[in-house]
Amino acid sequence: MPSDTSLDFISPGQYMSRYRANSVSLEPELPSVPPKINTSLPAVIKWDKGGANVSISGTFNNWDKKLPLVKR
Repeated sequence: MPSDTSLDFISPGQYMSRYRANSVSLEPELPSVPPKINTSLPAVIKWDKGGANVSISGTFNNWDKKLPLVKR
């Protein structure tokens, strides 16, 4: 082990080992899976081709159900 005077600078290729502390963390553990971040964006869909009731469906909802458009 290097002398106490040489601890100020570690040259490339050298390293110092550090002993593990015998303490217990009181912080809660982080979940192993990060929380899902909502990456959806609002969208404006315009339909000017007529029709009394216009609805949309697509891969965004697995073509599961029709979503009605709102008249403005």
